[in-house]
Amino acid sequence: MTTVLAIVVASCGGDSSTTTTTAAPTTTTPTTTVAPTTTEPPATVDPAALLDAVVATIDNESSPDELQLDADEARCIGEATFDEIGADRWVELGVTADGEVQPFSAIEDIFTEAEWTVMVDGLFRCVDVAAKASDSLVLGGIERDVAECAIEQLAETEALRDLIQSRDPEDPAGQAAFGELQFALTDCSL
Repeated sequence: MTTVLAIVVASCGGDSSTTTTTAAPTTTTPTTTVAPTTTEPPATVDPAALLDAVVATIDNESSPDELQLDADEARCIGEATFDEIGADRWVELGVTADGEVQPFSAIEDIFTEAEWTVMVDGLFRCVDVAAKASDSLVLGGIERDVAECAIEQLAETEALRDLIQSRDPEDPAGQAAFGELQFALTDCSL
């Protein structure tokens, strides 16, 4: 909606500046009005191609300490979050439909808190987060039964969500969730 308004304003601005130059003959006025390249909006991105790029970005995380997603999970999260975050915002974040795929970690810190909440909502809708978190702990050296027990305890409260939602080490909710994880790991080790 805002893009359409910006295009209309830019087009009107271009027309009024050509109207003030009255020295041009009548035949050039339609030519200048029809063909100003400086006021043309940039080519719009195909939403389907941009969605594919968003999915590729979400799927492009190679760090073993992160939640590893498969292609179906990445597609689900992309589709669940694409419209709410908006095509223009995805482009602002650096996602392009030109075939260049960046790792998700390159953009995750740029999301606003509201956008990050949308991403976390999509993650919980599309992924068995408890299973992925357990797998991540096992990759970190925790025994599987201890990891599953601890994550199960966190999943019973909002602590698992708070742990995923928190991006700031100083965030009280994230610190509390991390403390609950440490307690659960100790409790499950006994």
